[in-house]
Amino acid sequence: MFSLQQRAFAFVGFLFFLLMSIGLSFIGLSQFKMYLTYPDPLTFSIWTVFAICFVFFFSPLLMMLIPVVFFGKQVSVYYAKKLFTIMMVFLSITVFLMITFSSWYKNSLSEKGYSECINSSSGWMPGTGTKYAKYEVFCYKKAG
Repeated sequence: MFSLQQRAFAFVGFLFFLLMSIGLSFIGLSQFKMYLTYPDPLTFSIWTVFAICFVFFFSPLLMMLIPVVFFGKQVSVYYAKKLFTIMMVFLSITVFLMITFSSWYKNSLSEKGYSECINSSSGWMPGTGTKYAKYEVFCYKKAG
């Protein structure tokens, strides 16, 4: 059994990680909507899809905290294995979507006349995004 203090701490942690995962997904969705407007220039990152899907594969981990918070007990091994399997399925789907969207979007950029800017690796962290522009002069402009 977990003490009341431990349960309260688990509840605060649950809320923090829930809000963080939802927030990250909303940031990913706003970035995704920006991609579909095809601004010039733009910095494309495959990790945007990861951000959108984060809440789905992170939720099973959060669900493991529910018995701790409400019942003061650790989640059973049986349910933990089920939740881990669900998380791995969501993670696999996310990786598939990342690869599929990246391939489709890069094709779409090429069809719309965008080209990859040379030496312009950027993104959320250096190297996680690639800058594209219709004209080379825009490669030196800050991406929107």
